[in-house]
Amino acid sequence: MPAPPTSLLNLAAKIWEGLGIPVRRRLTWLLHAKFIHGVSGIILDEQGRVLLLKHRFWTKQRWGLPGGLANHGETLAATLRRELREEAALEVKPIRVLQVKTRQGKMAEFILLAESSGAPVATPPEILEARFCDVADLPANLLPSHRELLTNLRKLRDSPGLPLEE
Repeated sequence: MPAPPTSLLNLAAKIWEGLGIPVRRRLTWLLHAKFIHGVSGIILDEQGRVLLLKHRFWTKQRWGLPGGLANHGETLAATLRRELREEAALEVKPIRVLQVKTRQGKMAEFILLAESSGAPVATPPEILEARFCDVADLPANLLPSHRELLTNLRKLRDSPGLPLEE
């Protein structure tokens, strides 16, 4: 299919520009795929141990990293802080994005590195247990994808990562 003439493209660009930013954003939102943003945190304590939670509603009540889904307009750092308060009654300091993955074409999952000096408290009904674990001594029932992340933690921590937007 041949490209449209330059004059037609210029007219389309002028119309697009004339719509204004709010209308362009809305049209862009309507015309593109929608994604859910999930945030998981690798939360380290002062001894370098990682926070793991035993989740009631996960298959086989597996252990895994804390996290959840972002609310509309919420930054990644704010999502992680909210989820940690909800799941483990813990305040955390997000540091950077370690990894971004897509799952099933509809979810973007952001893995954040964060620190905490507090003690986690499991918050029923969602969380059954919460504790910091040495990476060399992970629970057998750990979600496989989280085990893989933690196995590569040294390499991930040494990578530059991405800065977080507050």
